[in-house]
Amino acid sequence: MPNIHLIDGEKGGIGKSMFCRVLAEYCQTEKIDFALIDTDRTNPDVGRVYVKGVSEEQTFFSEKEENDAKVDVIFETALSKMVLVNLPAQIFPVVTDWIERNELLTLGQECGVQIYKWFVCTGEGDSIELFLDSLKHFEKRLPHILVRNLGASGAKWETAPAEYERLEQIISKYRIPTIDLPKLPPLERDYIKKNQCSFAEASKKLKLMSKQRISIFLNKAYDAIESTQLICASAPFGAAQGKQLSMNADKEVKSA
Repeated sequence: MPNIHLIDGEKGGIGKSMFCRVLAEYCQTEKIDFALIDTDRTNPDVGRVYVKGVSEEQTFFSEKEENDAKVDVIFETALSKMVLVNLPAQIFPVVTDWIERNELLTLGQECGVQIYKWFVCTGEGDSIELFLDSLKHFEKRLPHILVRNLGASGAKWETAPAEYERLEQIISKYRIPTIDLPKLPPLERDYIKKNQCSFAEASKKLKLMSKQRISIFLNKAYDAIESTQLICASAPFGAAQGKQLSMNADKEVKSA
């Protein structure tokens, strides 16, 4: 069924766009019909790359209510196909206001559209707190998936701060889906960013060992995505399952 997948993280430079690239490439590889909507006003790099063969839009969130019609394309598009939304940094209040003011979570239940938030996190204290803040606000209403970015600059999953213990308790006790985004080596990562190309395009132009490293990265990332069972032609997680997924975390998040 059509779903909306918000790729969030709130901070800049933590790998939101990289993860969105991986999701888009996965959908193309699996021949899943999807639309990509890049809402990053300053650097819509994902939208620039993945425009061939997919439905692509670019729109921007605004604090002005009169601009709602521009971002309404996200929900309208989701009525017919899956939508990936690449969010910029520091957008949580504006996106949340759009969702709440328009009662999109209720409308989604009525229209059969489930909204998911993939939250990219570095393991740093402030990144963990931003994730917990989002969980606490939406409580049982919007399913979250934690994406642990192992390759982000400043990633601290191996030497995580005190906040990580509380996060681990919530993840374990209330079954919050958690996946790892593996580290893409700097050579290949920088080439993709500099040349504004897809992983597939980079693999065609780089040497054999670079191609191998990209393949290893994507295989691990794809396995992680598939473990959630949320990105597929007809995802088994519908509105009812998504609601239950969020309810699991409700009680703990309220007291976090």
